[in-house]
Amino acid sequence: MVKRTGTTTRLLNALSSRLFTALAVSFLLFSGTGRAEDIYCEVMSVEGTATLSNSTTSGKVLAEGDLLSVDDVVRVGPSSYVDIAYDRDWNNVTRIEESSSIRIRKLLPPEVELEIGGVFAKLKSLPKDSTFNVQTPTAIASVRGTEYRTTYLEGETQVYNVSSSEVYVYGLDAAGQKQETEPVVVRNSEKTFVSRRGDTPMAPRRMESIDIQHAAHFKEGIEHRIQQNVERGRVGKLPDVGAIGKRMQIQRQGGEGVSGRQRHDMENRPHEQQRARQQDLHQGPQEAQPQQGQTQQGQKQKPSQARPAGRPRTQR
Repeated sequence: MVKRTGTTTRLLNALSSRLFTALAVSFLLFSGTGRAEDIYCEVMSVEGTATLSNSTTSGKVLAEGDLLSVDDVVRVGPSSYVDIAYDRDWNNVTRIEESSSIRIRKLLPPEVELEIGGVFAKLKSLPKDSTFNVQTPTAIASVRGTEYRTTYLEGETQVYNVSSSEVYVYGLDAAGQKQETEPVVVRNSEKTFVSRRGDTPMAPRRMESIDIQHAAHFKEGIEHRIQQNVERGRVGKLPDVGAIGKRMQIQRQGGEGVSGRQRHDMENRPHEQQRARQQDLHQGPQEAQPQQGQTQQGQKQKPSQARPAGRPRTQR
């Protein structure tokens, strides 16, 4: 029988820990309806009741940290809301308002279908050359980065802009396709309406004070939830904006000539660099090790060939 030393035991424990982590990640990637190469959005917060339905589940109660994918349907109950994040640092978040139902149409770039109710979008940093779309049965509201609200109630779409960036609103034709006409441009503190399918959006008009108050309420609510995450040290499960942008670039190029390993490296390099910076902050100076063939005493050591630890770099 082979006797285990302390070093052997520690090595086996480390290998077991890595194996468990690898299995956990594989389960996360391959469980549910998605494949390993799918990208997700994440439930940042839930207040009240909200459920998830898709091709494999119906009415599953949503919880903080749940991952959502394309074709998932989220339904929010009365006096409730769900905040959905589209990157790991909570830069881009939508609040699904009470008594609302949405379907995730796309995630690269994000597109949400609002079946009924309201969606408030707070978009701080979308990937380069991307847009965020909210589609209702009568209109599409498209932006490159802004804070805006879209509602669909009693057959009418309303779009409210509460930031300096412009919102582009298109009507849908009788077949449900985007109209070929130029979009209506909604600027800061303006709103527009689309009464029914086939109509073009109305000329923008100034938002009323109650509209501004509602938008401010949703914005402050999202910011409060983000601040809570920061104070808790919570980090999202998704890639950061830079990695998502690289995934979109690969998608636009058709993925030609890019292996799975290369795709993984491109998307995860920012995380590896951040981990290296964090290690630098906590790692002390390295002691020079004796060179091979040298004695411990009476002989001058050669300088260590390892690069000495420099002044800690500031985390980004």
